Amino acid sequence: MKAVHAWAIRAAGCLGLLLLVWPAAGQDAAAAADTLFRQGREEMSAGRYESACAKLRQSDALDPAPGTKLNLGECERHLGHLATAWELFQAVERQLGPDDPRQPIARSKREAVEPRVPKLEFVLAPRAPQDTAVRVGNALVGPPWAPLRLDPGQRELVINAPGWSERRITVLLEEGKTTRVEIAPGPPLRPAPAVSPPATARPPVAPVSPAPPVAPPLAQPTQPAKLAGDRTLGFALGGIGVAGLVMSGVAGAITLHAKSVNQAHCRAGTCDAQGKDAAATGRTYGAITTAGLVVGALGIGLGTYVLVKSGKGKPDTPTALVTRVGPSGGQLSLVRRW
Repeated sequence: MKAVHAWAIRAAGCLGLLLLVWPAAGQDAAAAADTLFRQGREEMSAGRYESACAKLRQSDALDPAPGTKLNLGECERHLGHLATAWELFQAVERQLGPDDPRQPIARSKREAVEPRVPKLEFVLAPRAPQDTAVRVGNALVGPPWAPLRLDPGQRELVINAPGWSERRITVLLEEGKTTRVEIAPGPPLRPAPAVSPPATARPPVAPVSPAPPVAPPLAQPTQPAKLAGDRTLGFALGGIGVAGLVMSGVAGAITLHAKSVNQAHCRAGTCDAQGKDAAATGRTYGAITTAGLVVGALGIGLGTYVLVKSGKGKPDTPTALVTRVGPSGGQLSLVRRW
């Protein structure tokens, strides 16, 4: 009992320390993002665009800001990533208000790069199934067949349909041009014919009368496991539960923010670097949200149980945990005498 008590107090202390350190971690992330932003700007001025874009992407992942996206879009444009730059400029336009002086700058940059962005259009072949789907990188495209804006260069298209074999084709996307591709999967899949086993002569089998039904054995209750009460342990477990719920709420807010950032940076199934980073952040903090809910429910539930079990110091109100096992399952019961 002393070991459980000590474990509960340590866990409550760790959760409390985590909640205290959380704001400091956010401040450190903002400072690191500002340093990366300044370094990225210096790299751009020196014409080192690969290094500059990498630093600006890291800065925007740590602390998303319209100014960072605007500079990152300009950096991607210099690298020839025209569709990526177009999406970043468009995202800045949507984030900034009409009175922000950066809004017309982002709009002019988007309008300047838009005619240069390659487009990929899909046409379903006449005999292709209607549920045909195409994967382009990480994007899955299907009916309705909306055109995609993609960076220039070669792209591999993976075409699939249920019951049909996979087909792969490569297309070359050129700056300022629209490429139209006819979509059809590979040949249909033919399942192998079933082979029936050879017939063999079987000796006649005498009918067997059914055995009388046997009544299942009655479930035997096990001896109740007596648990000693401890009000201090109950309060400690309850504190762990409250801290877990608080951590779940904070992680849930971060998850919702990451989801909104992901939606703003994903178009037609294609996500830019910030959209992918936001998706990864949402998955991480979504798991933390679930874990916090589980810890909160278990902590509060166990704390309440221990407090009720301990009573008000009355030795004549025993509490027991009773298990029953039978042929159809088991049962766990909390028994208390009043």
